[in-house]
Amino acid sequence: MAWRYGAGPGCTETKIGQYVSGNFIGDKDWKCVSGCSGHATAKPPVGPVYYTCTAAVKKEDWEQGEKSFQYNFTQKGPFVVSYTGAMWMTLALPFSQTGNSDGGWNIQTIVNLGKAKLQFQCKHEIQIPMVDPDGDKVRCRWAVNEECHSICNAVPVATLDEDTCTLVFNANNTHSKDDAWYAAALTIEDFPESPMLIGNTSYNTSNAITAVPLQFIIHIKSKPLDCNWKPIFVSPTPAQDSHINIAAHASVNTRMYASNARNPKSTYRVVSISLTSPSGMTYTGPFNDSKHPGVVYWDLKWTPTAAQKGDNILCGTAEDDQGYV
Repeated sequence: MAWRYGAGPGCTETKIGQYVSGNFIGDKDWKCVSGCSGHATAKPPVGPVYYTCTAAVKKEDWEQGEKSFQYNFTQKGPFVVSYTGAMWMTLALPFSQTGNSDGGWNIQTIVNLGKAKLQFQCKHEIQIPMVDPDGDKVRCRWAVNEECHSICNAVPVATLDEDTCTLVFNANNTHSKDDAWYAAALTIEDFPESPMLIGNTSYNTSNAITAVPLQFIIHIKSKPLDCNWKPIFVSPTPAQDSHINIAAHASVNTRMYASNARNPKSTYRVVSISLTSPSGMTYTGPFNDSKHPGVVYWDLKWTPTAAQKGDNILCGTAEDDQGYV
């Protein structure tokens, strides 16, 4: 979950890894909006939206966190659980939808909201990490109807590889605006490897078992540099798509190293990272790598709980002192 900075449960740069439950505008609970008949309320709450703070950047106006909860459904389903939020930022919607005007946005169901900061006049690929603890086949697609409300198809002229969940688009003058925010709305679905029965419902390999809406925002801004002149993570940072096995309650320590060696202007230093990390992970830095000039690193520490058994995703972006990521 994510909010504008200061408008959510209270995640800040100094509270990474802490549980936050501050007061804010909007509902405080996830609610069952379909399949939960027989309750005293039409949309019974199923869990709080308060979370453990995982990332926050004040200058970019966002905060986010992660938390799981359990709820025992008394019916057979299917069920729809959603959250209705507030405090959305202004977006630049596709020209064909708005006549070149800006508009606000509101989404009914949000599971995870992240942010991508990308360079204007460049081609970009954004791959969404997807995991399923049961080993089911996971794919993504464009969100439709109630899954996306006012931001359906809101990324200008973008294509989507559904198997790898990779979003590709060109942020140029024809289809985009400089220093503008766009919202991407996808739906992540998992499919059984073979036919199966859940309750009284049969599922084959083409029937989705669950559907999880995913929304994130994209900030496009021009930079007086080549499209490839941006910070990158370098060795010995764990490789992309690598797996680290950790026992519950056993601490793991690792480092993420970053450099902007592709940028010939050596005065541009890597100064920060933004992480989407498991609940409870903390990090400090940047520290200069004495063995590799121009390289900095962050120390990451995490002690998983028994409730975090399974796959947990760690993603990050590095930023230099000119705001290039």
